[in-house]
Amino acid sequence: MKDFVRLTTIGDKCCGCGACAAKCPKKCIAMEEDDYGFRRPKIDSNKCIECGICDATCPVLNDGRKDGDLHAFWAKAKEARVLDSSSSGGIFGLLAAETLNHGGMVVGAAWDSGCRNLRHVCIDSIENLDLIMRSKYVQSIIDPEVFMAVEEGINEGKPVLFSGTACQVSAIRSFLGKKAKSDLFTSIDVICHGVPSPKLWRRWADYIETSEQGSIVDVNFRSKTTGWQFYSVLYSLRSSNDVSRSCISTPFSSDWYMRAFLQNASLRPSCFSCPSKRACGSDITLGDYWGIQVVHPEVESANGVSAVIVNSEKGQEAIRLILDKVDHGNSTFAEIAENNPALVGSVQPYQSYHEFQEAIMNEEPIVRMTATYGFRDSLLKRLIKGLTAVAGYALNLIRRG
Repeated sequence: MKDFVRLTTIGDKCCGCGACAAKCPKKCIAMEEDDYGFRRPKIDSNKCIECGICDATCPVLNDGRKDGDLHAFWAKAKEARVLDSSSSGGIFGLLAAETLNHGGMVVGAAWDSGCRNLRHVCIDSIENLDLIMRSKYVQSIIDPEVFMAVEEGINEGKPVLFSGTACQVSAIRSFLGKKAKSDLFTSIDVICHGVPSPKLWRRWADYIETSEQGSIVDVNFRSKTTGWQFYSVLYSLRSSNDVSRSCISTPFSSDWYMRAFLQNASLRPSCFSCPSKRACGSDITLGDYWGIQVVHPEVESANGVSAVIVNSEKGQEAIRLILDKVDHGNSTFAEIAENNPALVGSVQPYQSYHEFQEAIMNEEPIVRMTATYGFRDSLLKRLIKGLTAVAGYALNLIRRG
């Protein structure tokens, strides 16, 4: 391969989106996991014709499209069932249902059988919507077939709603080219802290199954059984003899996998200098409205509130169609970003990031890793977090009166 195939030189800047593999006309690019569990492109030099399409498609090698900021607001679904089944305010579920009810297709992340891998899938029926609901803290795989299915849907005149991280939105838009501007295609990026290693997740899932003597059938990283701000991680398991089922619920601050994620130890290297922050070209940005109890104390937030940023006219129209189903109020981009720094900037690596990644590479026993890396906040930080959460909870109780 000649030097102009720059895809081979981006190293840790690669976000693993898979757009290059999907766009390659000779299908000579395969996405393969590295020693740390992150997918990277591998080019078959015997098949490569050096056309440069992979370079032209790669969102890392090409400047992104700056996101707009037409309207920022808070919102939450009026219907309790919708709100309770979501991670935050239920807005994605409503947008997805609107698309499906009009004969469209929705693309989002779903677990495979056994919850070991997370993949983007295309759904066209409301019965399958729950598969792609709720936050899942593992990097998802977007296979070439999904990229092509989105393009085919647009070609067939179907409305298509795509949801993913900012780099994934950049990827699908780059793959589609001019078709991304079609009125049929709407994209949502979720405010992203970063994506953890799928290899670490699989090993952690194995550890849970061994400890609990069962098989994982579902994982909810953001269970609201203990509230939206005090959320828990809920593991649903089937017994080894397939006779009974059980659920293991752990406060997020006590779940080791979540602590590794939130303290930036398990994240992909590219997440520390993400080029897609506010530059992926999405129509809508969704996330938790953390800190709403301070910014908008009048809002009842116990069961979750979404931060919504409309970036385009297409996004504005999509939101307009669901406004009768939500409680909402005006906010500002700055107010949302104040307690959601991942909206505008990349996180910093955990202080022992490289050592932790080496432990993943060497497949150190999870028991040893949990003992070596506890990821406990300092006492002061825990006090600040606790007081902030308690203050918000108290305000909500007062409003309920």
